[in-house]
Amino acid sequence: MQSTPICRYEKEKRLREAMRIMGLRTWVYWVSWYLKAVIFLLISVAIMTLIAVLGKVTQNSDGLAVFLFLILYALSTISLAFFFRY
Repeated sequence: MQSTPICRYEKEKRLREAMRIMGLRTWVYWVSWYLKAVIFLLISVAIMTLIAVLGKVTQNSDGLAVFLFLILYALSTISLAFFFRY
């Protein structure tokens, strides 16, 4: 995910301030970024889980357990990125 160039572009053009002036609430802004990151990583995690399960990489593990572990790791990564971002 290329959030750094997008964030840089947003700061250069002062898009966040413009959206705030137009009436966008702060929580809506952050939820949109969070959902964008979750959807992107959900697709990646689903593909990684399919490759691991169908490729017999995790023969002794349940596919759902692998998926849950990877999605929880992705959610914690997103939270950490948000912590360091602002």
